[in-house]
Amino acid sequence: MKYDIKGQVLSLLWYPDFFNYPFPALEKCYRIDLKSKRVEKRNYLASLNPPILHRKELFLSQDDPHIAQFKN
Repeated sequence: MKYDIKGQVLSLLWYPDFFNYPFPALEKCYRIDLKSKRVEKRNYLASLNPPILHRKELFLSQDDPHIAQFKN
């Protein structure tokens, strides 16, 4: 989940292989504009070049047991 304070936008990101791969691919994303109450859905499942997550540790809380595995 990602929240943009200025734009009042919430993004829900689905990385189904988050813990299985060092750099997982984004499969789905929901972008929710809290101001306009609009929801956009993007699906990257069939994409040849989906967005890749490079900084997994930023998505985990500091007390998550997996954080040491991804920090470097």
